[in-house]
Amino acid sequence: MLAACDALDGVKDGIITDPRRCIFDVNSLACPDGTDKATCLTVDQVTAAQHIYDGARNLRGERLFPGHLMYGSEAAWNGTYGAQLSDNYLKYMVSPVVTPPGYSHWDFDFERDEPLAAAAARFYDPVAPHESPDLHAFHARGGKLISYHGWADPGVSPLSTLDYYARVTAREGGLRSVQTWFRLFMVPGMFHCRGGDAPNQFDFLPGLMAWVERGQAPDGIMASQQIEGRLVRTRPLFAYPAVATYSGKGDVNDGRNWRAIWPGKPPQDDVDWIWAPPPAAGAPVQRTN
Repeated sequence: MLAACDALDGVKDGIITDPRRCIFDVNSLACPDGTDKATCLTVDQVTAAQHIYDGARNLRGERLFPGHLMYGSEAAWNGTYGAQLSDNYLKYMVSPVVTPPGYSHWDFDFERDEPLAAAAARFYDPVAPHESPDLHAFHARGGKLISYHGWADPGVSPLSTLDYYARVTAREGGLRSVQTWFRLFMVPGMFHCRGGDAPNQFDFLPGLMAWVERGQAPDGIMASQQIEGRLVRTRPLFAYPAVATYSGKGDVNDGRNWRAIWPGKPPQDDVDWIWAPPPAAGAPVQRTN
């Protein structure tokens, strides 16, 4: 996957800047003639990887979650962390009755029991199913918000955060308006909140303080990567949808040699899933399947 997509951002460094641009056929890793080797994938393994990349769906093909795992997250496909989260959530927050010992996500019927999950989300989640996030009161009070997500997160799809940001943007007057008080930063190669073979250490607090106290909005922040206490590279993070792009001069591991590039057209990041709200009136939204 890295061999196919690493250089799409102009630099071959083991980091995929935006994995949505990556086109990779898992079948290319299939073992020949049904063999099972450590250097290839069996038919079942290929199918499993394809499902992971596509995300959870019901029998009608509808998405059960606004997103899926991205190319570049494979090194964190542990499975234990996600399974533990799922089991505890279903046992203690979704099930209306005490579950028997040993109950796990394998016992949850996503066709029959989906209404139970919807009821739990409506009770616990500030954003209920089929509703858009409403940050109007926060915005009206002068609040400032910085959010971030790792592109290689193996537990929570980064597309879900992009979907959230798209919903807020559509409801609150468009991207330029929302960026005056709410900015999102996507971190290439970073796992869940930290980790990954990429710059994944940064501190947004000084930028948030400058924004609140002096009105200085954070256009970018420098992220670093250290191995055994040694600084190996830095890379700037820019407010989405701007993307860090190598200038073509100087050390690629020096973040000062990177600049922000905006996409040619505004992103359309809302996801079509089972609990998606209807699009905002008049919003030019193209929903992603």
